[in-house]
Amino acid sequence: MLYSSATNNTPSLVSFTRHLIGDPSDGVGRTLFTPNEVRHAINLAYDALRDKMRRQEVGWTNKVTYLSPVAGEIHIDLPDDFVRVERLDLDVEGRDLSQTPLEDATLSKYTYSTEDQAMDAFHAEGVETTPVYFLSDQQVGLVPPANEESAGTNTLRLTYQASTPHLTNPTDEPAIPRPHHELICYRAAISLGEGRGLSEQVFDLRNGEIRRESDFLRATRNCVP
Repeated sequence: MLYSSATNNTPSLVSFTRHLIGDPSDGVGRTLFTPNEVRHAINLAYDALRDKMRRQEVGWTNKVTYLSPVAGEIHIDLPDDFVRVERLDLDVEGRDLSQTPLEDATLSKYTYSTEDQAMDAFHAEGVETTPVYFLSDQQVGLVPPANEESAGTNTLRLTYQASTPHLTNPTDEPAIPRPHHELICYRAAISLGEGRGLSEQVFDLRNGEIRRESDFLRATRNCVP
């Protein structure tokens, strides 16, 4: 099975990577690399692209979820796949944020690393009218906490960068737009080839990698697939 734009799952990425490096992908004959070696190279290449996306703040792995504060409680649990907050919309007037456009929501512009810092900032001159938040482990803390009127469903809208697991299971697919999946395979094939001294194959793959990386960088700058 070779790579197909319609099947960008783990087996197709493994098969296309083998194809690029000239390793039999049909299971016939002796292969140069074990399945684990190929998957490992693919995940290393995938990790590098994910790190680049994070540094450039590309929103391809962003998610939106709604959190429900409890009256009087400061701490609210974050999603299990939370990596970094992109924006937090605070519903201080009891509005239904699921029906409120992003540009109309009250955005907390103050982020702190501890509860004490957030509390001091909230009581500082000129800030007290704006709720603030801080992050602690897998929780977000609100200062001041929600009251009886504002607590309930859909009172916090969290846009966050989600973690993306390694490509292990057959149905796993990279969390980047499909036009850029081939770049993962090219980088993985080059890494495998370099490890075995396959200089001729690596040299031929470089041009394909450069062209696809250029497309990837252009897309990340524009933040479009």
